[in-house]
Amino acid sequence: MCTGQNQSYKTRVLMNPSKMVQSSPQSPSQSKHLTLEIFTTQISDDDLSSITHALKRAYGTLIEICPGEPHELPSQAYHRQRNQYDADYLLRYALRQKNRDIVLWIIPHDLYISQMNFIFGLAHYFQGAVLSLFRLNSDDLKQKEAIHEIGHVLGLPHCTNTCVMHYSNSLGEAQRKSLSLCDRCKRILNI
Repeated sequence: MCTGQNQSYKTRVLMNPSKMVQSSPQSPSQSKHLTLEIFTTQISDDDLSSITHALKRAYGTLIEICPGEPHELPSQAYHRQRNQYDADYLLRYALRQKNRDIVLWIIPHDLYISQMNFIFGLAHYFQGAVLSLFRLNSDDLKQKEAIHEIGHVLGLPHCTNTCVMHYSNSLGEAQRKSLSLCDRCKRILNI
């Protein structure tokens, strides 16, 4: 059964070359069991099942996964000239719609943020993430990027080890990184 209460965290914004991520004064190792609500837009049951299993495998009892209702993409987030959706707009929208501690919105369309051609996903620490499957052409990549974005939500920064939290600026870099968290990142999360 999916239960949980929404929690509020003070945050400050950090910018990096791939995405905007918010950080929290709370240490990632102090993370508690959180309920993750998954929103989808036109995602196959197979993709959802594969991603859900990967998240459970990566994070164990740290998160409880609850399916959310399918969501339509707000037309205000669409940029006609780019033929992409504004990830920051979508994430802010998802955070207003969530009913659980944290949220992951999985969409099939391409994402961008200001000053970037595209991004795979965008996360806010201890709040939620949006993930695009548009450029992810295998189950392996979809799982990696979902684990990566939820890692950010749980407080993990980018990692320089052989780790799913390694920074990816291209599809090739995403393909080369590990599907698993490294021992350092697991220790940070106490898993």
